[in-house]
Amino acid sequence: MIDEVKPIINGENFLCGFSKINQDGEKEEFSELKVLENESKKTDYKTTTDAGHGDRLYKHKTFDPGALSGTDKGNEKDFALKVEAQVDFWFQEFGIQNQRTRTGNVELGENEKKLHWRVDKAKEFGSSVLVSIHLDSGNKPGLFSIYKTEEGKKLGEYIAQNIKTLPLKGDGLRKDIRNLFLLRKFDKGAAVIIELGGIKNEKTQTDINISSFYIGKEIATGIYQYLYNGKTPSPQKIGFRKW
Repeated sequence: MIDEVKPIINGENFLCGFSKINQDGEKEEFSELKVLENESKKTDYKTTTDAGHGDRLYKHKTFDPGALSGTDKGNEKDFALKVEAQVDFWFQEFGIQNQRTRTGNVELGENEKKLHWRVDKAKEFGSSVLVSIHLDSGNKPGLFSIYKTEEGKKLGEYIAQNIKTLPLKGDGLRKDIRNLFLLRKFDKGAAVIIELGGIKNEKTQTDINISSFYIGKEIATGIYQYLYNGKTPSPQKIGFRKW
């Protein structure tokens, strides 16, 4: 008999605890959401997710923080990585073969250049989609995807349709008018740069810290629907393990 279920979301992990009475009448504690191996095959598509900034040029002293928040909650590189990690988690759930450009701060080699290494990594992996996650330097909320090509626009539209946790800025789409390097150089599929909102907006900071799990799921769902013409993804089976 299960007598209690307590979901816990902390922005980094998704946990669920419950207690169970065993055959001897003793109470056993269980916790931690555990993803069981998907019985279905991996999809044919490969994707790359990129958390903006967080790299350091060869022999430079500091890592690129991106836009500064002005608080101790983190800077752009930290917020972007928090959401990107959850997108990757949900891609694993959906069976998507995803590559992350970084999982923390990255030291670049002597011959590696800013931005180039991110695009090169996506191309070498054979990605059909490249999504780079950022925040802008302002204080206004609103998520939007910057696109260059028609395929990028289509990808951005699917992402916008699924966003519920963060507000959208307008229709959630912006045409690239600055000839951005990442969008210009990734020519192997669809690419967008997602701006989650203004980093100096306190609610945006709080939403990302508390609800990155959900934001990641919404973005991942939009990308999946782009790849599969609107089909809703089916997560893997979920089980529990003993505390």
